[in-house]
Amino acid sequence: MATCELTGGINAQACRDATGGIVEFYIGNFANLSAVTETNSYVTTITLSAGTTLYQFKPNKNSSSWGQPILGDPISGTLGYEHTANLVMSKNEAADINKIKLVARASVVIIVKERSGRYYLLGQTEGMELAEGGFESGAAMTDANAWTLNFKGAEVNPAPEIDSAIIAALITNA
Repeated sequence: MATCELTGGINAQACRDATGGIVEFYIGNFANLSAVTETNSYVTTITLSAGTTLYQFKPNKNSSSWGQPILGDPISGTLGYEHTANLVMSKNEAADINKIKLVARASVVIIVKERSGRYYLLGQTEGMELAEGGFESGAAMTDANAWTLNFKGAEVNPAPEIDSAIIAALITNA
């Protein structure tokens, strides 16, 4: 049997237990991602370079998302996935501005934590870059006063799910 033959279906209506939304992002330098152990799109270990970490970025509630559009070309017979992460964070403070300047210049790897409690690894083999974003003050008192950061990365495969038991060893909350 060829490796590209369909071997089963998906019953998305079996349970109505999916929830949307991102509650946390963990971002680190792509160059520090040493190794990933993955089987069937499920990551069981992530190794970072010695002394390095992923940093927690907490978005505004109900504001941020991630995706992975499929990029296929039937004429050339090619297929890929564009990993995207859209992060919205309130306020415009000096310490945050400096961190945003650094993340804007870096090639990064991103772990997203969904409201469901599942984690996914974005930019595993090629890294992610800040593609666009910026700060808006808002006009009315209740308008968003926030930074929006939109990351993109091209990958051969969809973002794999990560075993939640390995996350704590990878992150710094500051």
